[in-house]
Amino acid sequence: MKNGMKMTSVGLLMSLTLVGCSPMMDVETLGNGFLELTDAEQIEFIEDYAAPVIEKLMAEAIIVEEPNVHSDEALNALVQGITWTIERGEFGNATAIGILENTTDKTIDYIEIEYKFKKDGITVDSSWTNAINIAPGEKVQIEIYTYEDFDSLEVVGSSGF
Repeated sequence: MKNGMKMTSVGLLMSLTLVGCSPMMDVETLGNGFLELTDAEQIEFIEDYAAPVIEKLMAEAIIVEEPNVHSDEALNALVQGITWTIERGEFGNATAIGILENTTDKTIDYIEIEYKFKKDGITVDSSWTNAINIAPGEKVQIEIYTYEDFDSLEVVGSSGF
């Protein structure tokens, strides 16, 4: 068996089609639908096809800088603006309910809210929750739960990535 990388035949053909080339390499089609390239063929593929594409992309790349609502700092600011209501259950459970409003002009694809329930300054329960696809101006109800006795709630928002 040859040493080298395996690539699906579709992936190879798509890669070659992207750069306007036709496959000229000697490749062995395996029974599992993969193509196996030898070390020499890998080098040829990279030199002849991949390298020129990467060079072209780098030469023509444009860096666009714009405000990003997905930064941890921006998301944390939104989370810090939540007013939490605590509802205590009859079995020692509690639910913290807050409304997160996307006050930006961009959709929030994903936000992760980390939280800590504390008693006398000591963390007694912690976890995270999340929300997705929050449109500008949209309000989303966030609920977090605990069965621990606590006297404060600390929250931090981030992108989660």
